[in-house]
Amino acid sequence: MDQNALMRVAQRISESVWLDVVGVGVVVASSIGLGYHETVINGWPIGWFSTVGVAVSMLATRFVTRRNNVGNAIGLAATVNSAFVDYALGNKAAFLTYPITFLGNAVSVWYWSRRKDRTPSPINARYFRNIVLAVYWERS
Repeated sequence: MDQNALMRVAQRISESVWLDVVGVGVVVASSIGLGYHETVINGWPIGWFSTVGVAVSMLATRFVTRRNNVGNAIGLAATVNSAFVDYALGNKAAFLTYPITFLGNAVSVWYWSRRKDRTPSPINARYFRNIVLAVYWERS
């Protein structure tokens, strides 16, 4: 199989709806299996907010990966949910940091809705290099 065929296969897999379903299923099942969904703080079911939030956040990322503006809109909801959970868990700075993220997502929704002529970037060697750099950066 030549390199172009491999790239097409990788792109088909990475943009697959089945990958969305499997990914969300794994994180939700893991969260429930580990009992995170049972966390309650001051009468609020924070565990369920967290479990649903991780699934919504994952879907937002997947849609954005497929260059779909719906992902940015879903990201707005995920940001509000994450801010609520972080604040409830004691991160008092959440009310400062999450509005910036929310505004960034809102600007993305606005910008993408105005640009109908955008061309998706192809999956190429730079795509995989960026994945490796992101993983390395996260580990350091």
